[in-house]
Amino acid sequence: MSKGAWEAVYWELYKVQKWPGQASIIAAYVSEWEKTGNAFYIDAAIAALKEAGLPVTPTIQSEVAKAALKRLDDTGRGGGRKVVKNSVVLDAAFKLMMNLVYKKRMGIDAAASKAAMYVHQKYEGFGAKTYKASYLAKCYTEQIRPEREKQFFAYLDSYEPEHKERWDAVMHLFPDAPDELIGNRRD
Repeated sequence: MSKGAWEAVYWELYKVQKWPGQASIIAAYVSEWEKTGNAFYIDAAIAALKEAGLPVTPTIQSEVAKAALKRLDDTGRGGGRKVVKNSVVLDAAFKLMMNLVYKKRMGIDAAASKAAMYVHQKYEGFGAKTYKASYLAKCYTEQIRPEREKQFFAYLDSYEPEHKERWDAVMHLFPDAPDELIGNRRD
């Protein structure tokens, strides 16, 4: 898949996404499939589309067909369910962190603590990795902050002016992580 195909997925979904960043996340799954040959990234893209109630785009249909052929030929790479499950958990953590960090409501480390506890509770028994706050903060800083955060914040600034007040009213409902979910951040 070329950069043009990544952009095709992004712009096909950008028009119909229900919250900022959906198009980028799903395009990233498709891009990861292309890089690794692991068809489970296509499964993650389809799962994300279904969860969000978004349509399967023509570009994604084409990539699904390629993945299916690789599976039939037994030439696809494994990694499987664990990759998809871990991606779902990380995505949930990063969405919460973006909402908590918006308008400097709290710092990344504090948001990561709340996100670690949230995904630990929500996805207990799901079969995904347990993520520590230190890891979430590091990944957020390296992967989310450079672009996805900016897109999300720009969307909120343009279309959701009351967003900050709503989150200010509920952010206290998210508890901080206990010590065993904090970890040690090594920068």
